[in-house]
Amino acid sequence: KNILQTIDPTLLLSKDIYFQIADTSISNKTPYICSYILSNPDKENKQIISYIQQKTNKNIINLRNPSTCIQLNGATNIIVTPYQWISYIYQSDFVVCSSFHAVVFSLIFHKPFIALVPPLSKNKGGNMRINSLLESVSLIDRIVSHFNKNQIETIINQPIEWDKIDKQIKELQQPSIKFLLNSLTQ
Repeated sequence: KNILQTIDPTLLLSKDIYFQIADTSISNKTPYICSYILSNPDKENKQIISYIQQKTNKNIINLRNPSTCIQLNGATNIIVTPYQWISYIYQSDFVVCSSFHAVVFSLIFHKPFIALVPPLSKNKGGNMRINSLLESVSLIDRIVSHFNKNQIETIINQPIEWDKIDKQIKELQQPSIKFLLNSLTQ
């Protein structure tokens, strides 16, 4: 049988759909970095986060689930609902994450980001999804595994060509939509 790799379903919807479920009571006027870190960062990841905060001169709002995610020293740690999570990412100026879906929503909402992927798990589990997605939209250089000032500064200062990214995502959506429609009519 033929195997077809489809795009994650979260990328099949437009940002307008996500705005409809976002928690509109969240309003943060002060520019900030949004972080969503799933597991305890190692020493280098802590250095990376600290360096990004220093270079951007912005506070960090660290999003957490009630029973998962880490507390980040030096950040405002907030337990959020999924609706609040969407709003905080949307309103942020920059995203630092170790989560596939935080990368997805950074792309959907046109937020510059850095994906923290520990070197020993770069090609394992959920991190493979991050690699695959970012390769497909030519943003693999946004994955940081080691503390490297030059790489971090390049990412912070390099604007993302969002029109190009949107076009690439549209191209990725087409086979997935076709597959879903064909599966529903069989």
